[in-house]
Amino acid sequence: MKISMEKEDKNGEAHSILLNNEFLNLKEKFVENRINEDDYTKIYQHVKEALDMYPENNEIKRIAFAIYLFHGDGTNAKKILDSYATKNFTASELCDKAMMYFQMNDSKAAYSTLIKAYELDKNEMKIYDSTYEAYMSNKNILNELIDLANENDSELFYKLALTKIYVSNVDLNKGEELLNEIGSTKLENNFIIPQLLMVELLNNKNQLDKEWDIISDLLNNHSDDYKVNYLTSCYWLSKNDIEKAIKYFKIAIKQNKNYLPLYTKLAPDILEMKGEPNKAIPYLHYALYYSPYNSLTYVSNGYYNLYSMNNSVNALKHFKIAQIFNEDDLELKYQTALVYLSNHNYNEAIEMLNKCIKKDSKNIKYHRTLGTTYVIAKMQDEAIKEINIAYELDKTNILTLNNLGCYYITVEGNIEKSFENIEKSFKSLKEEHDEYTIKTITENYNKITDLKKKYEKGKENEVIEIPDFVMFY
Repeated sequence: MKISMEKEDKNGEAHSILLNNEFLNLKEKFVENRINEDDYTKIYQHVKEALDMYPENNEIKRIAFAIYLFHGDGTNAKKILDSYATKNFTASELCDKAMMYFQMNDSKAAYSTLIKAYELDKNEMKIYDSTYEAYMSNKNILNELIDLANENDSELFYKLALTKIYVSNVDLNKGEELLNEIGSTKLENNFIIPQLLMVELLNNKNQLDKEWDIISDLLNNHSDDYKVNYLTSCYWLSKNDIEKAIKYFKIAIKQNKNYLPLYTKLAPDILEMKGEPNKAIPYLHYALYYSPYNSLTYVSNGYYNLYSMNNSVNALKHFKIAQIFNEDDLELKYQTALVYLSNHNYNEAIEMLNKCIKKDSKNIKYHRTLGTTYVIAKMQDEAIKEINIAYELDKTNILTLNNLGCYYITVEGNIEKSFENIEKSFKSLKEEHDEYTIKTITENYNKITDLKKKYEKGKENEVIEIPDFVMFY
């Protein structure tokens, strides 16, 4: 790196790489609690030097934007956006700028930028992906788009953006309704986005035969389009045909090396199915490198490390960074608390769950999980308080009833109260409940029933052992 700085860097590409590497080191210091203000002073200096030397380099600006946001410096981040060069922008580059506006909670400017991208190239999938990614970070985006679609009924962009959110397993029925509505209107020749969204819908509905009919047509007429090959790869992955999935993945990434879902979703899914999850790390790393301000790229890395790599330590690092870029994401905070719990870091889990409750005191899940955490941490007064809050919020919730019953028997040794609550939970089970929930509550019910019988038939001074009961987070 030192030698490279002594060479000529005509367009700033080397400086952008070096600045990004420095940012990676800064984030590493942050997650390891080794960071101090001098670190920020140093990187701010390097940002200024790079921007002064290459004022038109948007890659440097994207990294500078991420660095400023990471330090909580919205003023300088906004300046970066205002100076972001737009001359001869592609639709893809406009989407990058729109995502930065979303990151700044300026959805009005983001939509305006996406409409410019839409007018430039309606077939650019990143336009619609951007709204979905924004929704994943801020659920209010959905209501905003619904209002905009109603106010601008003739503007197809908003309907397509809404459809993208719905077909991404948010509401498949509404997605299908919108696609049928869009399909009934006259569309431009070679406008393939509605077909691509239908492919995604059918894939998520597991209607693979119908999906192939559309894909086959797209391959015949648009095989040079990265989106077509991306979704074809997804199709073959759903069919468990790894070789064909890899074939079309390679074509798609050759056609567009900067399409993030190739790195955050498709490559990791293929390599996990192939039994080589470690090989996905470079792809996930590149996504962070290309889009260092996007909280979802960190979340994707976190979940992959957690569930595919079984590495909760690295997962926690990514989740902590993601929260810097999206401090209002309560679900992310909740998932972080669960990772803390899996690592037996109870104090950190309690702190994170209390942050969730402070923002949303009516969420049963937060109170239930905190109550269970307190039980594990042997803070019983706090535990019953939280479990009771969850119970008062919904007296029919089977998970809360189960936990209340478990508390009464394991902490207070009260068989009657325990049986009363676990029995209510057991009798409320339905077929639609997941297998783990049914199995856990049934086993707890059998245990408390057996214990109650032993207690009623027990002799004086007889010792009856209490079996292990399982509580839900």
